Amino acid sequence: MEKKPELLFVSLCQTFTMKKSVAIFVMLVISGNFFSQNTTAQKPCSAPEAAQFDFWVGEWELTWNDTSHGTNRVLKIMDGCTVNENFHDPSINYSGSSWSVYNIRNKMWQ
Repeated sequence: MEKKPELLFVSLCQTFTMKKSVAIFVMLVISGNFFSQNTTAQKPCSAPEAAQFDFWVGEWELTWNDTSHGTNRVLKIMDGCTVNENFHDPSINYSGSSWSVYNIRNKMWQ
Protein backbone atom coordinates (compact mmCIF):
# COMPACT_ATOMS: atom_id res chain seq x y z
CA MET A 1 0.00 0.00 0.00
CA GLU A 2 1.45 3.29 -1.08
CA LYS A 3 1.11 6.46 1.05
CA LYS A 4 -0.42 9.53 -0.46
CA PRO A 5 2.11 12.36 -1.03
CA GLU A 6 0.33 14.61 1.48
CA LEU A 7 0.53 11.97 4.23
CA LEU A 8 4.17 11.25 3.41
CA PHE A 9 4.98 14.96 3.73
CA VAL A 10 3.16 15.23 7.10
CA SER A 11 4.94 12.11 8.36
CA LEU A 12 8.35 13.47 7.29
CA CYS A 13 7.63 16.84 8.93
CA GLN A 14 6.61 15.18 12.18
CA THR A 15 9.78 13.04 12.18
CA PHE A 16 11.96 16.05 11.39
CA THR A 17 10.26 18.17 14.07
CA MET A 18 10.72 15.44 16.71
CA LYS A 19 14.41 14.99 15.86
CA LYS A 20 14.89 18.74 15.83
CA SER A 21 13.16 19.09 19.22
CA VAL A 22 15.32 16.36 20.74
CA ALA A 23 18.48 17.94 19.30
CA ILE A 24 17.53 21.37 20.65
CA PHE A 25 16.73 19.90 24.08
CA VAL A 26 20.09 18.10 24.24
CA MET A 27 21.94 21.27 23.19
CA LEU A 28 20.14 23.33 25.85
CA VAL A 29 20.95 20.82 28.58
CA ILE A 30 24.62 20.68 27.58
CA SER A 31 24.96 24.45 27.26
CA GLY A 32 23.08 25.00 30.54
CA ASN A 33 25.49 22.70 32.37
CA PHE A 34 28.47 24.39 30.73
CA PHE A 35 27.44 27.93 31.61
CA SER A 36 26.20 27.10 35.10
CA GLN A 37 29.56 25.72 36.21
CA ASN A 38 31.47 28.27 38.24
CA THR A 39 35.14 28.10 37.30
CA THR A 40 36.15 29.90 40.49
CA ALA A 41 34.28 27.85 43.07
CA GLN A 42 33.61 30.02 46.08
CA LYS A 43 33.80 28.54 49.56
CA PRO A 44 30.41 28.45 51.28
CA CYS A 45 31.51 30.67 54.19
CA SER A 46 33.54 33.27 52.34
CA ALA A 47 31.34 36.24 53.30
CA PRO A 48 33.06 38.86 55.48
CA GLU A 49 30.68 38.07 58.35
CA ALA A 50 32.02 34.51 58.43
CA ALA A 51 35.40 35.91 59.55
CA GLN A 52 34.06 37.67 62.66
CA PHE A 53 35.62 35.10 65.03
CA ASP A 54 38.94 34.71 63.21
CA PHE A 55 40.68 36.73 65.96
CA TRP A 56 39.84 33.93 68.40
CA VAL A 57 41.38 31.07 66.38
CA GLY A 58 44.60 29.71 67.88
CA GLU A 59 46.20 28.25 71.00
CA TRP A 60 45.56 30.20 74.21
CA GLU A 61 47.10 30.03 77.69
CA LEU A 62 44.46 31.20 80.16
CA THR A 63 44.66 32.66 83.64
CA TRP A 64 41.74 33.65 85.86
CA ASN A 65 41.52 34.57 89.54
CA ASP A 66 45.29 35.19 89.32
CA THR A 67 45.93 31.54 90.31
CA SER A 68 43.92 29.30 87.97
CA HIS A 69 45.37 28.29 84.62
CA GLY A 70 44.09 26.46 81.60
CA THR A 71 44.34 26.19 77.85
CA ASN A 72 41.95 26.99 75.07
CA ARG A 73 42.41 25.64 71.55
CA VAL A 74 40.14 27.31 68.98
CA LEU A 75 39.90 25.90 65.45
CA LYS A 76 38.06 26.99 62.34
CA ILE A 77 36.77 23.81 60.69
CA MET A 78 34.31 22.54 58.07
CA ASP A 79 35.35 24.90 55.26
CA GLY A 80 35.47 27.84 57.65
CA CYS A 81 31.81 27.52 58.62
CA THR A 82 32.40 26.27 62.18
CA VAL A 83 34.51 27.54 65.07
CA ASN A 84 35.36 24.79 67.56
CA GLU A 85 36.59 25.76 71.04
CA ASN A 86 38.34 23.21 73.29
CA PHE A 87 38.94 24.33 76.86
CA HIS A 88 41.02 22.42 79.43
CA ASP A 89 41.69 23.11 83.13
CA PRO A 90 44.37 20.60 84.23
CA SER A 91 44.09 21.43 87.95
CA ILE A 92 40.64 19.82 88.18
CA ASN A 93 40.92 17.75 85.00
CA TYR A 94 38.01 19.62 83.41
CA SER A 95 37.50 19.87 79.67
CA GLY A 96 34.79 21.47 77.60
CA SER A 97 34.01 22.16 73.98
CA SER A 98 31.77 24.53 72.07
CA TRP A 99 30.84 24.95 68.43
CA SER A 100 29.71 28.13 66.72
CA VAL A 101 28.25 27.59 63.24
CA TYR A 102 27.93 30.28 60.58
CA ASN A 103 24.46 30.35 59.02
CA ILE A 104 24.97 31.13 55.32
CA ARG A 105 21.34 32.11 54.68
CA ASN A 106 21.05 34.51 57.62
CA LYS A 107 24.69 35.67 57.44
CA MET A 108 25.12 35.26 61.18
CA TRP A 109 26.79 32.98 63.73
CA GLN A 110 24.65 30.63 65.78
